[in-house]
Amino acid sequence: MDELEMKVATDGSGLQLLIEQLKAAVEKECNNERNAEVNNLKQSFYKAVRSLTSPAAGENDTETEEVGNQLAAMEQELKSLMATWHEKRLKQQEEEKAAQAVHQKQRQSIIEKIQSYIEKPEEIHLHYNEFKQLQKEWKEAGSAEASAMVALQKEYNKATESFYDLLKMNLDLRDYDFKKNLEIKTQLCERAEKLNEVKDVLTAFRALQELHSEWQQTGPVAKELREGLWNRFKAASTIINKKHNDFFENKKKAEIENLQKKTELCEKIEAIDLGSLDSNKAWTAATKAIAALQAEWKTIGYAPMKSNNAIYERYRKACDTFFNKKSEYFKSSFDELKSNLEAKEKLVEQAEALKDSEDWKETTEKLVELQKQWKTIGPVPHKDSEVQWRRFTAACDAFFDRKKNTQNEKKKAEIENLQKKKSIIEQIESFEAGKDVKASLEKVKALMGEYNSTGHVPFKEKEALHKRFRKACDAVFDILHVEDEQRPVDVVRLRKQIERLTSDIQTAENNIHFLSPSNAKKPNPLIEEMKKNIEKMKDERERLCKRMESAERGADKK
Repeated sequence: MDELEMKVATDGSGLQLLIEQLKAAVEKECNNERNAEVNNLKQSFYKAVRSLTSPAAGENDTETEEVGNQLAAMEQELKSLMATWHEKRLKQQEEEKAAQAVHQKQRQSIIEKIQSYIEKPEEIHLHYNEFKQLQKEWKEAGSAEASAMVALQKEYNKATESFYDLLKMNLDLRDYDFKKNLEIKTQLCERAEKLNEVKDVLTAFRALQELHSEWQQTGPVAKELREGLWNRFKAASTIINKKHNDFFENKKKAEIENLQKKTELCEKIEAIDLGSLDSNKAWTAATKAIAALQAEWKTIGYAPMKSNNAIYERYRKACDTFFNKKSEYFKSSFDELKSNLEAKEKLVEQAEALKDSEDWKETTEKLVELQKQWKTIGPVPHKDSEVQWRRFTAACDAFFDRKKNTQNEKKKAEIENLQKKKSIIEQIESFEAGKDVKASLEKVKALMGEYNSTGHVPFKEKEALHKRFRKACDAVFDILHVEDEQRPVDVVRLRKQIERLTSDIQTAENNIHFLSPSNAKKPNPLIEEMKKNIEKMKDERERLCKRMESAERGADKK
């Protein structure tokens, strides 16, 4: 299919273009080449009409009727143009036939005149100039009907050869004529042999036909040279004719191979399981595969003429079936895409609302959860996908970049605090008590207060550092003989003790609930013992809480 037919097959507006081209062709001179052009335009028109009038999903009766009316009008115009052309063609054929009849009579008259000279051998040299004129007229005469032309040419050749054979004229004149004919036919042999170097077989074959025509129009050579010269010309012709035959044999073989390739390609397209394509990814992959097969189709040449149209129709049908199914799938998935877009827009809005939060832990958990939800949502319309993704990632990145910067600052501060606390511990470890115990105790308490007021340290250092701090403080208190109750409260240790007691109380109460049957009538000694232990733990927790509150109030006053 040429470029115009491809356009018409996919765009009904091309039909009018075909009509205009047909109209222009009909107005031109009538000949065989123009007739082929007119018939091709007609075939292209009806092929396009069949394509445009095939049932299509989504069309209504009104649209179909309107298209039908337009096509009917254009078809009527085409028929009118074709009728005009047929009349013109018929007239041209009649004129051509009449001309061929005239040319046949002219050629027959020439042969008859030559034969009349042959009938009087004794006077043949008197007609030499007339004979040369008849040869010129023969060359200039138009063509007769093909079958008649072959017979006429044989009769003419026989007559001319007989004329020369019987010619009783001056030997110098006859030898001169033979010499000129020998030069011409020798050149024709050389030109025929040179055609073996022409790469285009068809061009060489057409040129050989012209050489044969010139050979036939050229008079005879000396009788003893005729056979050898003809054999040379025939040998050169045989080579070109064999190449020509081989070309078409190879072309036929290639066309059969092309048909096989195209058949296999159609089978590949038809073998695609359209029912299994249930996702955008699957349809995209299948579409790429179809596109690759279509590109491969374009690289394959023509199939045999009798099969070419049929295999193309099969290929076109297989492709149309695929793309129609694809269209149906994406049409049905539009609502799903729209729903997915709405879901992702909500996630984007939530992420943008959280991007400026400074609640690092909770917001991190929320954004991570939003990211998980994002992955579970299916595809959205392609034109919105990139926009939504950029908004979502921009909001998440904005928060996590701020968090990272804050954590870096926090880490830096914790390292500085670590160094401060180590320095305080070193001071406590190297502390030397004076004679004034009270003054020494106040110095230690001041260092402890400075230690407690210093901010957080890296988590992995926290426990070891605090143990070292408590050990250093306890060593100083031992030196100063300070009783446990009088020693400054370690709020951190108290808080851990309180948390541990709270957890133990909760566990014990859960165990009591689990071990106490709902219908028990007698008290269980084990449960009673557990209740007493719970009361003791609550008393201890209350005591520690009061001690911690007292310590915190003292710290506030300072």
